[in-house]
Amino acid sequence: KKQNMNITSQVILDFSNKLIKVNHTKTVKIKKEKRRGFLGADKGYKTLLNMSSKKTYGNNYSKKISPLVEGRSNKLKRRQYYWDLYFKAIEKENDSLAERIKTNNLGHKVWNHHTKKIQEYKKSLMNNSINEMIRNEKVKNLVVEDLSFTSKKKNRNKKIQNELSQWDKGYIQDRLEFKTYEHNMKIVEVNAAYTSQICHKCEHFGDRNYSNFKCLNKKCQWQGNADYNAACVIESRRKDNEINLSLTPQQVKAVLMKRIKN
Repeated sequence: KKQNMNITSQVILDFSNKLIKVNHTKTVKIKKEKRRGFLGADKGYKTLLNMSSKKTYGNNYSKKISPLVEGRSNKLKRRQYYWDLYFKAIEKENDSLAERIKTNNLGHKVWNHHTKKIQEYKKSLMNNSINEMIRNEKVKNLVVEDLSFTSKKKNRNKKIQNELSQWDKGYIQDRLEFKTYEHNMKIVEVNAAYTSQICHKCEHFGDRNYSNFKCLNKKCQWQGNADYNAACVIESRRKDNEINLSLTPQQVKAVLMKRIKN
C-alpha cells in the first residue's frame, strides 16, 4: 500500500556558502514496508555508504569519477591559458583578437555541457547506491553523522579535497532525505566527532591507516575495516546520552577520555 503525501516548496538561504536552495512542490508516494531496527551508515568518498551490517554500497565511487574530474581539471587549465591570452589582447587594445579568443575558446556551451555530463553520471551512481541500500537493508531507522560528507582528515590530498565538491554533498543529502522519506524510514543524526577514531567495541582510541583500523586498548585490540568500525560507532552513538549533537569535538573528546580513565 502507498500513501500520497504533498511536499511543499521551500527556499533556503545559505549565507555562509552564498547559496540559494529551492525545494519544489512534489507529490510523493510513501511506501508502507515492513522495516525495523537501526542501522549505522558511514558516508565516504572511496565508497559512498559503509553500513554497520558490514555491507557497502557505491564501491569505487572515487575511481569511477576521477577520470571525469581529471578531464575537467585539464579543461579548466586550458581555459585559463586562453583567458590569459584574452586579457593580454585587451591590455594591448587588440579588440578583434580578444573577441576571437572569447568566441572560439571561451564559450560556455561546451563547458556547461561537460559540467552537466559529470553531474548526471554522479547522480546515477549515488541514486543507484542509495536505492540498492534501501532495497537490501530492511531497516526502519538510518543512523548517520549528518547529511553531508564529512572530511575526517585535515591533511587530505588537495586533489581529492577539490573533488569533494559542494555539489556532491548537497545532492547526496537531498537524495538520502527524499529516498528514506519515500520508504517511510527515519534518519537519526548523531555527533560526528571521533566516530572514525575510536573502537566500536570498547570506545578506546585506535590507529586508522587508510581502510584499516586497530584498537590501541591492550585488553581489546580489535582490528578490521575502518569504515565498518566507524559505521558501528555511529549506530551505537544514538543511544549515547552524554554525546549529543550540541557538543563540540573538544567536549566529545573530554567525555571519551573520562570513560577511558574510568
